[in-house]
Amino acid sequence: FLSEGPSADEVQRSVMSGLSSELDGLESVGGFGGKAVALAQGQLFAGDPAYFRQQIRRFATSTPAQVRETASRWLSRPVFSLTYRPGPRTDTGDGRGGAVSAPSIDATTQAAFAANYFQVPSSATERVMGGMVPLAAPKASSYNQTDAPPAPGASPSAALPAATALTPPELQPIGNLDFPAIERATLRNGIKVYFARRAAVPLVRANMVFDAGSAADPRDRMGLQNLMLSLMDEGTTTRNSRALAEEQERLGAGISTFGGVDDSGVSLYALSTNLRPSLALMADIVRNPAFAAAEIERLRVQQLTGISSELNNPNALAGRVLSPALYGPTHPYGATAASGTRATVAAITRDDLTSFHQRWIRPDNASIFVVGDTTLRNLVTELNRAFGDWRPPSIARGTKDFSASLPQQTPHILLVNRPNSPQSVIVSAQVLDGVTGRDDLLTLRSANDVLGGNFLSRINMNLRETKGWSYGASSRIGSVRENLIFRVTAPVQADRTGDSIREIQSDVSNFVTSNGVHAEELARTVNGSIRGLPGQFETAEAVLGGIQQIVQLDREDDYYEQLASRYRSMTAAEMDAALRERVVQSKMVTIVVGDAAVVRPQLDGLNLPVEVIDPASLGG
Repeated sequence: FLSEGPSADEVQRSVMSGLSSELDGLESVGGFGGKAVALAQGQLFAGDPAYFRQQIRRFATSTPAQVRETASRWLSRPVFSLTYRPGPRTDTGDGRGGAVSAPSIDATTQAAFAANYFQVPSSATERVMGGMVPLAAPKASSYNQTDAPPAPGASPSAALPAATALTPPELQPIGNLDFPAIERATLRNGIKVYFARRAAVPLVRANMVFDAGSAADPRDRMGLQNLMLSLMDEGTTTRNSRALAEEQERLGAGISTFGGVDDSGVSLYALSTNLRPSLALMADIVRNPAFAAAEIERLRVQQLTGISSELNNPNALAGRVLSPALYGPTHPYGATAASGTRATVAAITRDDLTSFHQRWIRPDNASIFVVGDTTLRNLVTELNRAFGDWRPPSIARGTKDFSASLPQQTPHILLVNRPNSPQSVIVSAQVLDGVTGRDDLLTLRSANDVLGGNFLSRINMNLRETKGWSYGASSRIGSVRENLIFRVTAPVQADRTGDSIREIQSDVSNFVTSNGVHAEELARTVNGSIRGLPGQFETAEAVLGGIQQIVQLDREDDYYEQLASRYRSMTAAEMDAALRERVVQSKMVTIVVGDAAVVRPQLDGLNLPVEVIDPASLGG
């Protein structure tokens, strides 16, 4: 590399994918990137908050010669090599080989250091940075305790100029959310398109969603959706996996597959200027998967390895027990796991993959959701170019039957034996009678926030803060489209498993009987929900998810814009009634994953039937 340098194509691919990623990051305000970080780094390192523009321009105009020259300058330098040889350890970690204890520094010395190196911001630009800024030229290159401290009797802050008093702005009322307008269109072949314009960055995000998901998996082929989706972007009839990856880099695009319980799909993010070729590449992946034999076997091994990993994960083990126990073997949601079992994944053939693709990944089962820097007119033109001539195959479209009867729900415990586990994972859950994801559940979800839905909730504060038995416990209402479940999840120390179940039962029972939402809990929940709305839709990706929820759950287009007003009018009595009407403790099934030798004696004191399950049986 140092002698020849990169090719022009390698540089182009690196530049386009890097620019796309940088622009995508700049859409966010802060966090581990975003506008705030870009501005702050520019001010800190270059004295210019807009310095990120120069960095982008330099990166965008990089040439193979410049890259080779830079590599030769830095990668040919002598290497620093460090060999670490561990010394003897103690229980406390004291006396480790190479450990260094820093000398204590008194307040006077700290003040002298601050006076020597920093000054209080005086200009408006400096004040924007929110604190001290380095002097242009430090008075000394180093400072330690041998340097002369300030004169005796001098104030530690005597060398610092007086800070300018800043008056914080008045807090303004939180208004309603301004959610982007949703525009609609239909392609030539009938595919529905839902679009919202967001021009903050020159990018477009799109999800092509199919009504499939793991709920569409045949019981003897569980894991089929996962394997099919994994294979779709690993090669088409015209491009192998490497060609697909390189073309995405050239375009600055990202194409990936995703699958849930109810849906399967393909997502795209692309530079606005490269929308046409990016959609063409996406269409090739959606319409023409190769399902090459070598790729099938490679990804089958990966999926089987993932199943083995799940069988070593207590949360995954609980999930493998929960769905069949609540929904039963014939319900679409009753599969052991989306990844399947060893037996079902091993049995999948190429014909199974192509048949699943033809039945479910087809234009008469698709919707397209798009957010970004384009117009609906231009978008429809490009989508018709990529997908408008796509016709359904002759095979019948897949259907899912949610009419299956659910198992009778009675209180009992399913214990998954995980020997030598220092912790138990508790999951107590029930199917909510007659409740679907399309129902108006805002009040129910708010009530759940008080019970177990956030950090300050009753269940978490009890098990984590009061008892100290868990790092974190929570409850939640499911998010599938049909039969929803209520579940409490609590990883707890093994010797407190039985006690923790009692506390969960007590917390739920108190809420649904006499101890409903308090005034303080109501105010905290309402204020937190309202104030979190603006950040909830900070990015185009978040807006894309919001639009999908509106369309798929049959909500009004202004659903999110009305949330603040609805939260403000919510009462404690309404929240109490919403949860008490639906959560019934006598229908709660409890799964415990832990060491049966430690846990079983504790469970026997709960007066509930206990069934012990061998985790090996859950992997098929």
